[in-house]
Amino acid sequence: MLLFTHDPINNDTVASCDKNIGLKDITVCKSKVQIFQEPNRVGVSFKPEVVPGTRIPFPGFPSMNVLPFANVELKGVDLNCFGTISKYQATVLTLQKLPQLPSAEILSKKVLGAHVFVNWPMMHEAKIVAVSDSNCEVRAQGKDGTFVTNWSPEKQNRWHEESEAMKLQYLSGTGLVGSGGVDIGDIQIRLKVVVLQGMKKKGDGSRRKVFGNTEAEVPLHMCLWKDPAPDPRFKENGPMSVADLYAPNTDVILTLGKYKGCKGVVSGVYEVPEDPTANSPPKDKYLINTKVEVVPAEPPFGLAIVRR
Repeated sequence: MLLFTHDPINNDTVASCDKNIGLKDITVCKSKVQIFQEPNRVGVSFKPEVVPGTRIPFPGFPSMNVLPFANVELKGVDLNCFGTISKYQATVLTLQKLPQLPSAEILSKKVLGAHVFVNWPMMHEAKIVAVSDSNCEVRAQGKDGTFVTNWSPEKQNRWHEESEAMKLQYLSGTGLVGSGGVDIGDIQIRLKVVVLQGMKKKGDGSRRKVFGNTEAEVPLHMCLWKDPAPDPRFKENGPMSVADLYAPNTDVILTLGKYKGCKGVVSGVYEVPEDPTANSPPKDKYLINTKVEVVPAEPPFGLAIVRR
């Protein structure tokens, strides 16, 4: 077994293994190769087990066991997760059966505007904008209002057909990797949601969640009402104090004065004391000491050529 490692002082040239197919010599290879002596593995075997201390689920990573499954079995479901139907049996996860749920009109009073977690097994945060059942759809309107659309007999049939198609997609897949293999049972309630796109940070340090405009529709029982693995990257907060916003060693860019546009590192924040003899308070309440990386307005011509 050969072991290749980085070696910053090695400037050797590695000859091409076959120049006839277009592989050139590697000049200044910055690497070295040595024969790796494998350890004695007699009596040692691989154990498929989780390392002690592992957090499951972990923020930002998928986890299959965050939904309540009642059964796991191998069976033929015509699984299609690669664009063609598989002729083999597949592992199918069966969700626990739901009790009879209240109507969409009753549920809407509790769930509209609430945050849920969708896209199992990744579980992304989303906000509910509409609730529907076989009789109607209730949509959020304005700050606290709702708008109810009652289905005609034709739309009732379409709702049932869409629900059966959705149920089949969860079981047999949609031709995409990661789809299929889940028996979700009958669909009583569907939710329309907008998914979290990211965080918006304001100048005062406050952070707010930003949701998209494109709606996705999911069965209610494929949603979680509590984050199984809270991610600190998506935590909202109010305005921050100047001392917290500009903590020591924070990277900043100066926007005013002689060094406008230069990068700097905060070394400290100081509050300007009020002068009892002054007629007005100080213009700036805080001063931020910054170590500035001064770059010439126009770098030397030769240096620019060398860097390129």
